[in-house]
Amino acid sequence: MSMHASSAASERNWSVWGQIFTKYRTRLELSRGEKMAYIKGNTKPTELSEASMFEEMDLALALSSS
Repeated sequence: MSMHASSAASERNWSVWGQIFTKYRTRLELSRGEKMAYIKGNTKPTELSEASMFEEMDLALALSSS
């Protein structure tokens, strides 16, 4: 069985990083950005709206740093 090479997964990854690291979040630490990308990348789009997704990520990061 073979799979065709596709850049869709990497494009999705770059898109997630682009949504997290905006010009207003340039001082975001890399480890925090990685956690946010993981949460955003593994959350189904239908589960949360864009605004509530970032609120959820902030809550998860606050709990993990405690």
